Amino acid sequence: MTEGYELDRERVCECPDLRELFSSREEARQLEGRVSQYRPEADLTNPRDDDLKFLLDYKRVAEQFQEATKRYYATLGNLALKGKLKFKMRKPEEKDVSYEEAVRLAAEVKNVVITMHCANCDKIVDSIGD
Repeated sequence: MTEGYELDRERVCECPDLRELFSSREEARQLEGRVSQYRPEADLTNPRDDDLKFLLDYKRVAEQFQEATKRYYATLGNLALKGKLKFKMRKPEEKDVSYEEAVRLAAEVKNVVITMHCANCDKIVDSIGD
C-alpha cells in the first residue's frame, strides 16, 4: 500500500466516496506496525510457556493484519468496479489502464508502477509496484 510511488502529501484526497478505503488502509497500517514490532524472541527448539504465549499473540495479530489487508483490497476492488477509482501505469510507460489490466500488470510485469487515483479529484490514493 502506497509503496514505490510518492504520494503528494499536499494533495490528500478527502472525497467521501473513498472514506471506507482510507479507514481500512489505516487499520491495516496500524496492524502492520504491530506485527513488525514483534521480534523472534521465542525459542522454537525448546519452547517455554512464555514462548507459546508470545507465538499465540503474534499469530493473532498477524491474522488480524492479514484480514485487514484483505478488507482493504476488497474495498479497493469494489470502489474500482463502481468507477470511484482510476488507474494509471507509470512505469515502464505512462498510460491509463482499467482495474482489470492494473491487476494483471501488477501480477505479471516486473518493474511496473501503477497509481490509483480518486475518480472525483484525481489525487493519488495508493500505488503498487517498484
